[in-house]
Amino acid sequence: MLLVGQASFVCAQQKVLIDFGNGNGNGIPDGPNGSYRGISVPNPDPNGHYWNSNSPGYLMPLVDITNTAVVNAGLPMQLGWVSGVGTDSYNGAYGAGTDAGTPSEYMPFFTTDLSLLGDLGVKQAAFDYATGPNPPEGLGDGPDNNNFVHVPGFQGPQNATKFDLIGLDPAKKYTLIFYGSHAYNNDATTTYSVFSDAAYTSQIGTVDLNVHHPIPEDADASGNSVIDPGWRNAVNTDTLATISNLSPGPDTNLYISFIGKTGYYGYLNAMEVIATTPAGTTGDYNNNGKVDAADYTVWRDHLGQTFTLPNRDLANGGPISLADYTSWKNHFTGAGSGASVSGAVPEPSAIVLSVMAIVGLTGIGRRHKS
Repeated sequence: MLLVGQASFVCAQQKVLIDFGNGNGNGIPDGPNGSYRGISVPNPDPNGHYWNSNSPGYLMPLVDITNTAVVNAGLPMQLGWVSGVGTDSYNGAYGAGTDAGTPSEYMPFFTTDLSLLGDLGVKQAAFDYATGPNPPEGLGDGPDNNNFVHVPGFQGPQNATKFDLIGLDPAKKYTLIFYGSHAYNNDATTTYSVFSDAAYTSQIGTVDLNVHHPIPEDADASGNSVIDPGWRNAVNTDTLATISNLSPGPDTNLYISFIGKTGYYGYLNAMEVIATTPAGTTGDYNNNGKVDAADYTVWRDHLGQTFTLPNRDLANGGPISLADYTSWKNHFTGAGSGASVSGAVPEPSAIVLSVMAIVGLTGIGRRHKS
């Protein structure tokens, strides 16, 4: 698995699985609300997970793997399409032509081992895919590979396929896991990129994935170009590409683009979205994402009380105490990294003594009344 970035330690996680192909649940190629040669993943799948089988080009609200609608701040999480998109299943991870019959008829012959793909290793999800939008300039899949003749194919940014994930939670971090597989394309590598803005200018992550066996460009004894005949069937069945630690933009969206590495079509068969709630920093007692003087105020106001203090050091227990001040001081960043807080805040020892004295007197008074 290719990995970009580093996820934070987490206290909660939510998974969403997306299949880029949809047979409207009945295996009919290009059926109502279905994609060309597409098939839906059965829900639940063999792992007990629920999927979102999308017909590329259509807006779709999303559910997580427990079949629960994903809602953030009262708004549904959705997948929407920004560019045109092509769909197909021909020579995806199935590894052979699928131009006759229905997708469901091919499933019994799908013997490729997808066990290394984790949650995405389901044959119906690997079978179909989304690809380039077929721009006006012509097809962007490269040379005419059927005849092994190198003729020009359209190559350029117009081949990029774009969609967005709508209605994400700004308080969460997101990991996107991509699976692409296809042989009949001049670009063996697909580049997946994520942006925080609708203009696709602020890139926040990118990763490459070989969707099929690269074509060796070599020459035989006579100087003729030689193409490895195995490249047609050697599709990707065991590798994923991951971009992690992503935050949505101000509009709560993430914008995704994929394209062949040299500008021909890219391919995306399935994707997993993992939303995590980062654990807060110890000492961030007002839970605003930083440890500063405001957290000292929270500590002071609850000193000696039995109170649920956000982001409290797990080693501290019982009423709020001097130990919680020490935890705050050790993580304090309000005056700059490594800065001393001596003199910037009241000396806690005097406060602690006063509070403990009050608590002691209260206890004596209660014992006297009893």
